[in-house]
Order: sequence, then structure tokens, then C-alpha cells
Amino acid sequence: MSVNAVVSADASGRITQFNPAAERTFGSASEEVLRKPFPKLLAEHCHEPYRLELDRLFSSEDVTNAGRTIELVGKRKNGEEFPLELCLVTWRSGKSSLYTCVVRDISERKQVASDLQELLHRVEAIARTDELTGMANRRAWDEELRGSCRAPLAPGIASAWFCSTSTTSSASTTSTATRRATRCSATPPSHGE
Repeated sequence: MSVNAVVSADASGRITQFNPAAERTFGSASEEVLRKPFPKLLAEHCHEPYRLELDRLFSSEDVTNAGRTIELVGKRKNGEEFPLELCLVTWRSGKSSLYTCVVRDISERKQVASDLQELLHRVEAIARTDELTGMANRRAWDEELRGSCRAPLAPGIASAWFCSTSTTSSASTTSTATRRATRCSATPPSHGE
């Protein structure tokens, strides 16, 4: 049993072969899609990118275009849309050009990537938050200050920003941050501030 859906089409884009994995992926029996245009299996907004990729594939004998993989959105028989990876391969049979699309449903991969990104955001938030108070911890303040120092500043901006936050810092943090703010600022704060 093939894991990837394999759909072959003639030069006009009409489906000539639809394997069992394609039937499972798209929810259609091969008899329902044979001789239909391949874009029927794609979401409406993906028809044009698909055609452009196909034109590029047929207009060049360049090997770099052979087997190119693109991400599109497929459409199942029930109307459900899903992310897919499409690898287009062409060949010639006599005078006519044929192509095969190897299709992989990447819904699970996209979901895992989304879950991982959400987890990373949570971990980052935890790493930047004090457990006891729930407020930004020293690392968060330090990163904020460093980020502010990278941006072009008007004279005294970093010092003014620091002064507004230093009341919640300890003496050692104040000393360290003052040195950083002084290095960032175009004009160092005076000792009377």
C-alpha cells in the first residue's frame, strides 16, 4: 500500500491515474476523478499557483524544475480543505507530455509545527516571568533593555526609561542596568539623576 497519493495527468491536465492512496487522501474513488482536471482537487485559491508551477515545469528542460515540491491546499470530496505537499514530475510519451503529482497530506506536520511554536512561546514566557510574583523577571528586563539599546536613541532616552523602572529593582540590578543604560545613551545620565 502506497503512503503517498499519486495522480497522473496528460498534457491538458486531465487525470489519467489515481492510486488508492489518492482515493483515501481526497475521499474520491478513481472513477469519480478520472478525466477531470487536476485543479478540481485543489482549493480555489491554489489553482493559479498550480498552473504557474506547471507552466514552469513544461517550459523548461532544466533539471532543477524536475521534482520540485510546492505547498498548496487540497480539497477533499466533502469540501474540507487541507495542506498538501505536491511534487511534480514530467515525462514524454511519444509526442505528448505527461506528468505525475506525488501528493502528501501534511496536515499532521503543520499541526505539530503549530503546537511546537505555541510550546516555545509558553516556555519563553515562563523563562521571562518570576514564579513568585508573576511579573517580568531580571532576564526579561535585561532583554528589554538590550533591545532598546540596539535601536537608535535620542540622547537620554535609555536613562529616562531606566529611571521609570528602577524603583522595582534591587541595588545590584540598578547598578548594572545604569551602566548599560549609560553605554546605550548618547549622553550619560548625570550623577544627580
